[in-house]
Amino acid sequence: VTTRGALVTANAGGTDFALTYDSGTQTWVSTAGASIPAGVGPRDVTLKWEVRSGTAGGLTCSNGGSNPCKGSFGVLQRVMSAQVARSGPIQLAGLDTTTATNANSFPQGSTQSLIVRIGVGGSLGNAASVSDPIVTLRVTGGGSQNQTVDCDPNQSNIRDEIANGCTALYKKNLGTTCPASVSTLWASAQPWDCIAIQTGAATGQVRQGLQDRLQGGSTSCVNANKWSQFPNLAPSDPRLVPLLLTPFNTFQGSGSSTVPVTGLGTFYITGYDGSPCSGDDAAGGGNIVGHFVKYVNGFADDTTTGTDPCVFGAFDPCYAQMTE
Repeated sequence: VTTRGALVTANAGGTDFALTYDSGTQTWVSTAGASIPAGVGPRDVTLKWEVRSGTAGGLTCSNGGSNPCKGSFGVLQRVMSAQVARSGPIQLAGLDTTTATNANSFPQGSTQSLIVRIGVGGSLGNAASVSDPIVTLRVTGGGSQNQTVDCDPNQSNIRDEIANGCTALYKKNLGTTCPASVSTLWASAQPWDCIAIQTGAATGQVRQGLQDRLQGGSTSCVNANKWSQFPNLAPSDPRLVPLLLTPFNTFQGSGSSTVPVTGLGTFYITGYDGSPCSGDDAAGGGNIVGHFVKYVNGFADDTTTGTDPCVFGAFDPCYAQMTE
Protein backbone atom coordinates (compact mmCIF):
# COMPACT_ATOMS: atom_id res chain seq x y z
CA VAL A 1 0.00 0.00 0.00
CA THR A 2 2.71 2.49 0.96
CA THR A 3 4.62 1.93 -2.30
CA ARG A 4 1.64 3.27 -4.23
CA GLY A 5 1.76 6.52 -2.25
CA ALA A 6 -1.75 5.90 -0.97
CA LEU A 7 -3.42 8.38 1.38
CA VAL A 8 -6.58 7.96 3.46
CA THR A 9 -8.13 10.94 5.22
CA ALA A 10 -11.06 11.04 7.60
CA ASN A 11 -13.31 14.10 7.61
CA ALA A 12 -15.30 14.72 10.78
CA GLY A 13 -17.57 17.74 10.98
CA GLY A 14 -15.77 19.47 8.08
CA THR A 15 -12.23 18.97 9.45
CA ASP A 16 -9.73 16.58 7.83
CA PHE A 17 -7.70 14.11 9.92
CA ALA A 18 -4.88 12.22 8.18
CA LEU A 19 -4.75 8.46 8.81
CA THR A 20 -1.59 6.34 8.96
CA TYR A 21 -1.33 2.83 7.51
CA ASP A 22 -0.48 0.10 10.07
CA SER A 23 1.09 -2.78 8.15
CA GLY A 24 0.79 -5.10 11.15
CA THR A 25 -2.98 -4.84 11.38
CA GLN A 26 -3.46 -3.72 7.76
CA THR A 27 -5.68 -0.89 8.89
CA TRP A 28 -5.63 2.90 8.62
CA VAL A 29 -5.55 4.58 12.03
CA SER A 30 -5.39 8.03 13.57
CA THR A 31 -3.08 8.29 16.55
CA ALA A 32 -4.46 11.68 17.59
CA GLY A 33 -8.16 10.95 17.09
CA ALA A 34 -10.78 13.29 15.66
CA SER A 35 -11.93 16.12 17.88
CA ILE A 36 -15.48 17.44 17.51
CA PRO A 37 -16.39 20.83 19.06
CA ALA A 38 -18.86 20.81 21.94
CA GLY A 39 -22.51 21.60 21.34
CA VAL A 40 -22.56 21.34 17.53
CA GLY A 41 -25.01 18.45 17.22
CA PRO A 42 -24.72 15.55 14.72
CA ARG A 43 -21.70 15.42 12.43
CA ASP A 44 -20.98 13.05 9.54
CA VAL A 45 -17.68 11.15 9.30
CA THR A 46 -16.45 10.42 5.77
CA LEU A 47 -13.34 8.77 4.34
CA LYS A 48 -11.40 10.11 1.35
CA TRP A 49 -8.75 8.13 -0.53
CA GLU A 50 -5.99 8.94 -2.99
CA VAL A 51 -3.40 6.84 -4.91
CA ARG A 52 -0.42 8.87 -6.10
CA SER A 53 1.50 6.40 -8.29
CA GLY A 54 0.86 3.57 -10.73
CA THR A 55 -2.60 3.11 -12.19
CA ALA A 56 -6.09 2.72 -10.71
CA GLY A 57 -9.20 1.89 -12.72
CA GLY A 58 -7.31 2.45 -15.95
CA LEU A 59 -6.19 5.92 -14.88
CA THR A 60 -2.61 7.07 -14.45
CA CYS A 61 -2.05 8.28 -10.90
CA SER A 62 0.19 11.21 -10.05
CA ASN A 63 1.38 13.29 -7.12
CA GLY A 64 -0.29 16.50 -8.19
CA GLY A 65 -3.40 18.60 -7.88
CA SER A 66 -4.93 17.12 -11.02
CA ASN A 67 -4.46 13.52 -9.85
CA PRO A 68 -7.50 11.54 -11.12
CA CYS A 69 -6.95 8.62 -8.72
CA LYS A 70 -8.91 9.86 -5.72
CA GLY A 71 -12.41 9.76 -4.33
CA SER A 72 -14.53 9.24 -1.25
CA PHE A 73 -16.16 6.26 0.45
CA GLY A 74 -18.95 8.62 1.51
CA VAL A 75 -20.51 8.83 4.97
CA LEU A 76 -19.42 5.83 7.02
CA GLN A 77 -20.26 7.01 10.51
CA ARG A 78 -22.04 9.75 12.41
CA VAL A 79 -21.10 11.28 15.75
CA MET A 80 -23.16 13.44 18.09
CA SER A 81 -21.88 16.42 20.03
CA ALA A 82 -24.62 17.03 22.60
CA GLN A 83 -26.64 20.22 22.37
CA VAL A 84 -29.66 21.15 24.48
CA ALA A 85 -32.09 21.47 21.58
CA ARG A 86 -31.32 17.97 20.25
CA SER A 87 -30.03 16.04 23.25
CA GLY A 88 -32.16 17.41 26.08
CA PRO A 89 -31.12 15.84 29.40
CA ILE A 90 -28.82 13.26 27.74
CA GLN A 91 -25.25 14.27 28.54
CA LEU A 92 -23.46 11.05 27.54
CA ALA A 93 -24.10 8.14 25.19
CA GLY A 94 -21.56 5.41 24.58
CA LEU A 95 -21.31 1.94 23.07
CA ASP A 96 -18.93 -0.51 24.74
CA THR A 97 -18.06 -4.17 24.50
CA THR A 98 -17.08 -6.43 27.39
CA THR A 99 -13.44 -5.61 26.65
CA ALA A 100 -13.43 -2.11 25.13
CA THR A 101 -14.84 1.33 25.88
CA ASN A 102 -16.35 3.58 23.19
CA ALA A 103 -16.23 0.95 20.46
CA ASN A 104 -17.01 2.81 17.25
CA SER A 105 -16.92 0.06 14.61
CA PHE A 106 -16.85 -3.73 14.22
CA PRO A 107 -15.84 -6.15 11.42
CA GLN A 108 -18.70 -6.90 9.08
CA GLY A 109 -20.33 -10.22 9.88
CA SER A 110 -18.87 -10.42 13.39
CA THR A 111 -20.91 -11.10 16.55
CA GLN A 112 -20.51 -8.68 19.45
CA SER A 113 -21.79 -8.38 23.03
CA LEU A 114 -22.61 -4.68 23.43
CA ILE A 115 -23.12 -2.44 26.46
CA VAL A 116 -24.99 0.85 26.02
CA ARG A 117 -24.17 3.67 28.45
CA ILE A 118 -26.56 6.62 28.83
CA GLY A 119 -25.90 9.51 31.18
CA VAL A 120 -28.58 12.12 31.87
CA GLY A 121 -28.49 15.45 33.66
CA GLY A 122 -30.12 15.98 37.00
CA SER A 123 -33.88 16.12 37.20
CA LEU A 124 -35.70 19.41 37.70
CA GLY A 125 -35.41 20.43 41.33
CA ASN A 126 -35.22 23.35 43.71
CA ALA A 127 -31.90 24.71 44.89
CA ALA A 128 -30.54 23.15 48.06
CA SER A 129 -27.69 25.58 48.74
CA VAL A 130 -26.30 28.90 47.57
CA SER A 131 -23.59 27.05 45.61
CA ASP A 132 -25.98 24.96 43.49
CA PRO A 133 -25.25 24.94 39.73
CA ILE A 134 -26.87 27.66 37.65
CA VAL A 135 -29.95 26.73 35.62
CA THR A 136 -30.34 28.28 32.15
CA LEU A 137 -33.72 29.17 30.66
CA ARG A 138 -33.48 29.55 26.89
CA VAL A 139 -35.71 31.96 25.01
CA THR A 140 -34.28 31.22 21.58
CA GLY A 141 -34.62 28.27 19.23
CA GLY A 142 -34.13 27.03 15.71
CA GLY A 143 -37.67 27.36 14.36
CA SER A 144 -40.76 29.51 14.74
CA GLN A 145 -41.31 28.19 18.28
CA ASN A 146 -38.64 29.85 20.39
CA GLN A 147 -39.04 28.58 23.96
CA THR A 148 -41.74 31.08 24.93
CA VAL A 149 -45.45 30.89 25.71
CA ASP A 150 -48.30 33.38 25.40
CA CYS A 151 -49.89 33.27 28.83
CA ASP A 152 -52.21 36.28 28.69
CA PRO A 153 -54.53 37.16 25.79
CA ASN A 154 -55.16 40.57 27.38
CA GLN A 155 -51.55 41.69 26.93
CA SER A 156 -50.23 42.55 23.49
CA ASN A 157 -46.71 41.12 23.64
CA ILE A 158 -44.17 39.10 25.61
CA ARG A 159 -42.50 42.22 26.99
CA ASP A 160 -45.69 43.26 28.77
CA GLU A 161 -46.37 39.71 30.02
CA ILE A 162 -42.90 39.53 31.58
CA ALA A 163 -43.03 43.03 33.01
CA ASN A 164 -46.54 42.83 34.45
CA GLY A 165 -47.12 39.13 34.96
CA CYS A 166 -50.03 37.17 33.53
CA THR A 167 -53.54 37.88 34.75
CA ALA A 168 -54.98 34.59 33.46
CA LEU A 169 -55.35 31.71 35.95
CA TYR A 170 -53.69 28.33 35.37
CA LYS A 171 -53.64 24.91 37.00
CA LYS A 172 -51.72 21.67 36.51
CA ASN A 173 -52.92 19.43 33.70
CA LEU A 174 -53.78 15.95 34.98
CA GLY A 175 -54.24 14.29 31.60
CA THR A 176 -56.75 16.48 29.80
CA THR A 177 -56.32 16.83 26.02
CA CYS A 178 -55.46 20.40 25.06
CA PRO A 179 -57.64 22.38 22.62
CA ALA A 180 -56.64 22.23 18.98
CA SER A 181 -56.40 26.01 18.68
CA VAL A 182 -55.36 28.94 20.84
CA SER A 183 -58.68 30.72 20.30
CA THR A 184 -60.57 27.71 21.66
CA LEU A 185 -58.40 27.69 24.78
CA TRP A 186 -58.86 31.39 25.42
CA ALA A 187 -62.63 31.10 24.96
CA SER A 188 -62.89 28.42 27.68
CA ALA A 189 -63.35 28.96 31.39
CA GLN A 190 -60.35 29.57 33.65
CA PRO A 191 -58.26 28.25 35.27
CA TRP A 192 -56.65 26.80 32.14
CA ASP A 193 -54.58 23.62 32.30
CA CYS A 194 -53.11 24.24 28.84
CA ILE A 195 -51.15 27.21 27.53
CA ALA A 196 -50.54 28.79 24.12
CA ILE A 197 -47.15 28.59 22.42
CA GLN A 198 -45.72 31.94 21.36
CA THR A 199 -44.19 31.99 17.87
CA GLY A 200 -41.39 34.17 16.54
CA ALA A 201 -38.05 35.32 17.94
CA ALA A 202 -38.51 37.35 21.11
CA THR A 203 -35.03 37.87 22.57
CA GLY A 204 -35.35 41.65 22.46
CA GLN A 205 -38.74 41.64 24.16
CA VAL A 206 -37.51 39.26 26.86
CA ARG A 207 -34.61 41.60 27.60
CA GLN A 208 -36.88 44.63 27.66
CA GLY A 209 -39.51 42.89 29.79
CA LEU A 210 -36.95 41.89 32.40
CA GLN A 211 -35.54 45.40 32.40
CA ASP A 212 -39.05 46.74 33.10
CA ARG A 213 -39.81 44.13 35.77
CA LEU A 214 -36.48 44.03 37.62
CA GLN A 215 -35.05 47.52 37.09
CA GLY A 216 -38.23 49.58 36.71
CA GLY A 217 -37.32 50.31 33.11
CA SER A 218 -34.01 51.90 34.11
CA THR A 219 -30.80 51.14 32.25
CA SER A 220 -29.01 51.14 35.63
CA CYS A 221 -29.00 48.34 38.20
CA VAL A 222 -31.92 49.02 40.56
CA ASN A 223 -32.48 45.52 41.98
CA ALA A 224 -29.17 43.71 42.40
CA ASN A 225 -28.67 39.97 42.54
CA LYS A 226 -29.18 38.83 46.17
CA TRP A 227 -28.72 35.08 45.62
CA SER A 228 -25.88 35.13 48.19
CA GLN A 229 -28.62 35.51 50.85
CA PHE A 230 -30.34 32.23 49.90
CA PRO A 231 -32.46 30.77 51.46
CA ASN A 232 -33.38 34.08 53.12
CA LEU A 233 -34.71 35.75 49.99
CA ALA A 234 -37.19 38.59 50.49
CA PRO A 235 -40.66 37.69 49.14
CA SER A 236 -40.82 41.18 47.64
CA ASP A 237 -37.65 40.66 45.57
CA PRO A 238 -38.75 41.15 41.92
CA ARG A 239 -36.17 38.57 40.84
CA LEU A 240 -38.46 35.87 42.27
CA VAL A 241 -40.73 34.98 39.36
CA PRO A 242 -43.39 32.25 38.92
CA LEU A 243 -43.05 29.93 35.94
CA LEU A 244 -45.43 27.61 34.11
CA LEU A 245 -43.83 24.31 33.07
CA THR A 246 -44.57 22.44 29.84
CA PRO A 247 -43.53 18.96 28.61
CA PHE A 248 -39.96 18.45 27.46
CA ASN A 249 -39.50 18.93 23.70
CA THR A 250 -42.53 21.23 23.52
CA PHE A 251 -40.88 23.81 21.25
CA GLN A 252 -39.73 21.59 18.38
CA GLY A 253 -42.43 22.32 15.82
CA SER A 254 -43.71 25.38 14.04
CA GLY A 255 -46.83 27.48 14.23
CA SER A 256 -49.20 28.31 17.04
CA SER A 257 -50.68 25.57 19.25
CA THR A 258 -51.46 24.70 22.87
CA VAL A 259 -49.63 22.38 25.27
CA PRO A 260 -50.34 21.02 28.79
CA VAL A 261 -49.21 22.85 31.91
CA THR A 262 -47.26 20.09 33.66
CA GLY A 263 -46.38 22.05 36.78
CA LEU A 264 -45.64 25.33 38.47
CA GLY A 265 -42.32 26.63 39.69
CA THR A 266 -40.59 29.64 41.21
CA PHE A 267 -37.34 30.90 39.72
CA TYR A 268 -34.82 33.36 41.13
CA ILE A 269 -33.13 35.31 38.33
CA THR A 270 -29.40 35.78 38.92
CA GLY A 271 -28.61 37.05 35.42
CA TYR A 272 -30.08 37.70 32.00
CA ASP A 273 -29.04 38.86 28.56
CA GLY A 274 -28.41 42.62 28.77
CA SER A 275 -28.49 42.95 32.55
CA PRO A 276 -26.88 46.19 33.84
CA CYS A 277 -26.03 44.63 37.23
CA SER A 278 -22.33 43.85 37.67
CA GLY A 279 -23.08 41.16 40.24
CA ASP A 280 -25.26 39.14 37.87
CA ASP A 281 -24.25 35.75 36.51
CA ALA A 282 -23.29 35.78 32.84
CA ALA A 283 -26.06 34.80 30.42
CA GLY A 284 -25.71 34.18 26.71
CA GLY A 285 -27.83 35.89 24.07
CA GLY A 286 -31.51 35.33 24.74
CA ASN A 287 -30.89 33.42 27.98
CA ILE A 288 -32.03 33.83 31.59
CA VAL A 289 -30.01 32.18 34.37
CA GLY A 290 -30.74 31.49 38.01
CA HIS A 291 -32.15 28.85 40.35
CA PHE A 292 -35.48 27.18 41.03
CA VAL A 293 -36.53 27.69 44.65
CA LYS A 294 -39.28 26.47 46.93
CA TYR A 295 -41.67 29.35 47.51
CA VAL A 296 -44.57 29.63 49.94
CA ASN A 297 -46.99 32.43 49.10
CA GLY A 298 -48.13 34.47 52.08
CA PHE A 299 -51.55 34.98 53.64
CA ALA A 300 -52.08 38.10 51.54
CA ASP A 301 -52.90 35.81 48.62
CA ASP A 302 -56.59 35.26 49.27
CA THR A 303 -57.50 34.24 45.70
CA THR A 304 -55.98 30.74 45.69
CA THR A 305 -57.69 27.82 47.35
CA GLY A 306 -56.92 24.14 47.69
CA THR A 307 -57.20 21.18 50.00
CA ASP A 308 -53.82 19.48 49.50
CA PRO A 309 -51.26 20.05 52.27
CA CYS A 310 -47.98 21.72 51.36
CA VAL A 311 -45.14 19.27 50.70
CA PHE A 312 -42.02 21.30 51.42
CA GLY A 313 -39.74 18.81 49.71
CA ALA A 314 -41.75 18.91 46.48
CA PHE A 315 -40.97 21.14 43.52
CA ASP A 316 -44.25 23.08 43.23
CA PRO A 317 -44.85 26.26 45.27
CA CYS A 318 -47.34 26.32 48.13
CA TYR A 319 -50.01 28.78 49.19
CA ALA A 320 -50.51 29.44 52.90
CA GLN A 321 -54.16 29.51 54.01
CA MET A 322 -55.74 29.94 57.43
CA THR A 323 -57.45 26.78 58.72
CA GLU A 324 -59.36 25.85 61.82
